[in-house]
Parts: sequence; structure tokens; C-alpha cells
Amino acid sequence: MRKYKRFRADVKKGLRKVTVTFSKHTLEELSDLSERFKTERGYKLPRTYIIRAMVKECLGLRIDSRRVRSEKDLRKRLKSAIRGRRLA
Repeated sequence: MRKYKRFRADVKKGLRKVTVTFSKHTLEELSDLSERFKTERGYKLPRTYIIRAMVKECLGLRIDSRRVRSEKDLRKRLKSAIRGRRLA
């Protein structure tokens, strides 16, 4: 049996595909970050990798969830939790 290369649209084993909406500005920022990796390291990191890494790190934060009723409230709590962490 011949092994074929995985198509880009295929999902890696153990992962699930999720549809998320972003503004044009956010997509441009993610693309710029991806391009910056290529310029600085020689490899363009896919936006999906960047988003997945950000989500994993945010899920590991201790977020004060009291009185979070909107996306704006959650963003404030995330920023506060990130500021409380020391980055290497």
C-alpha cells in the first residue's frame, strides 16, 4: 500500500477542526507574525500553529472568572493574568 502525503486540509491525529471567526485586522496581525518568524528564523510558522499555541497557554493561566460577562471582560482578565506571569 502506497503512503500519500497528508493534504494540508487534513487534521493531525488527535486534533479536531474548529471554525473560528476573526476580523481582517486580526488575520493580518497573525500573518505578520507568521512572516516575522520566516524573516527571523527562516521558517514561516503557520497561523494555525500560532493560534493553537496561544490557546494552550491561555488555558494554563489562572483567570479570575468572577464577573466575566463579555468578551471584553474576559480580555481584561486574560491581560491581567498574563501580566502576573514572568516570561523568560
